[in-house]
Amino acid sequence: MAQFLIIIIQQKFLFSSFTNQKDFYMIGLNSHTAGNVIFYLFILLLNSLLGLGMVYIGGAIFTQSKIAIIMGPVIFLPNALFGSYFKNRNDFSAWIAWIEYLFSIKYIFNAIAANEYEYTKFTPNSTTLLDMQFYKWECVYLQLGFLAGYLLISDIFLVLNKKILQ
Repeated sequence: MAQFLIIIIQQKFLFSSFTNQKDFYMIGLNSHTAGNVIFYLFILLLNSLLGLGMVYIGGAIFTQSKIAIIMGPVIFLPNALFGSYFKNRNDFSAWIAWIEYLFSIKYIFNAIAANEYEYTKFTPNSTTLLDMQFYKWECVYLQLGFLAGYLLISDIFLVLNKKILQ
């Protein structure tokens, strides 16, 4: 398992670093320090690993590929909606606002926004305007927790469905 994870990380790192570095400089994001650039690449690598973890869960839960393909958008849309990607977190009702903390895309968006506006003097600061609650390294720790949780859940379902999947 560890060797497999190392190979996946190496492949994801090479692909994501080339494509995302090109995107970073073409868009003109915050390159005030080298740390901002490296952090941005690291967050996007972590984002792709989180997506891979979600795919592992889908592959472990659903035994037929057609069902897994159909369930992909069903799993992703609540993640994007409640993760403050489609809608501002202040627009949610109080009874449903707690659900945003269950989706990893919230922390990815928060980390990228915190990194982007770290050395800027915009008034008002976009991180306060969007009500970002976490610092960028807190988001990294939470994303690593999500990744560990995704891998653990997929391993549990693989063990439970071993006979069906073979």
